[in-house]
Amino acid sequence: MKQNLAELECEDAIINDKQRFGRVRTNMMKVLRSKHGEDVANRALNRINKRLQENHFSLRDELF
Repeated sequence: MKQNLAELECEDAIINDKQRFGRVRTNMMKVLRSKHGEDVANRALNRINKRLQENHFSLRDELF
């Protein structure tokens, strides 16, 4: 359960960063990696990027 919350928190932070800056800042990923671990933060980033790459338009519209 804790890991699921960590993954959701990472995804939320990544989406917010992409909305605000158009990308995920290095410092944001450093914070997420130190707080939740390399594996959790990297998987969350990969999931978000894969959704964008596969043209999930609802997410793309939400981000941009």
